[in-house]
Amino acid sequence: MRLLTPSRALFAAGPVALLLSGCGGGSRADDGAVANTGASSAGSSAASGGRSGAYQGGFEICSGSTVEEVAAGYGVSPATPDAVSDSIAEAVSGGTPRDATDAKQGCLDALAKSK
Repeated sequence: MRLLTPSRALFAAGPVALLLSGCGGGSRADDGAVANTGASSAGSSAASGGRSGAYQGGFEICSGSTVEEVAAGYGVSPATPDAVSDSIAEAVSGGTPRDATDAKQGCLDALAKSK
């Protein structure tokens, strides 16, 4: 498998960073109550069907494109769903096995939808 160049790795990590940056909490009011100033991670998880940020990142990267288009964009050969999703999982996971599994499944799910 061909490794991602630094610029492609940044391109792959961009959607994930955006997804994960929205997973904040609120701020505490003076009385100790939590003010609703942003999406909570529980709310984001429920809104996305309970999927992790890694799954969502893999799904976003691979959605709306064919396996050939994603493979060409990330320099993956051969242009197979397994090879493409492995490459995306590597870019998204940051070396965490569970995140790699989730990102790979997200990419595979998106590619299956685009058929």
